[in-house]
Amino acid sequence: MNNVLVREYRSDLGVAKTVCKSGKNVGMINPTIIERGVNVKAMKLRHINKLLTAHYGNEWKTFDSLKFYTNLLETTGIDEGEEAFVEADDNILSV
Repeated sequence: MNNVLVREYRSDLGVAKTVCKSGKNVGMINPTIIERGVNVKAMKLRHINKLLTAHYGNEWKTFDSLKFYTNLLETTGIDEGEEAFVEADDNILSV
């Protein structure tokens, strides 16, 4: 049996129900693979560089807390009119 049974938290009937449509099971799911990341325009990367320089000075690349931006700007080109693909990073701390 390939069904996933759950109990809904809003109206607990005391019985587990399937999350699939009638006549369907989990084995029929055919997910598409989505790339992790986004396309970033070169102008946005230059703007990030200017903001970091304005807020932290010319030595901002030496700060460990800004390592993500250092790696981002080193690995992507900042050529005019081009986009860079930035992969998702699980190690980013959210504010």
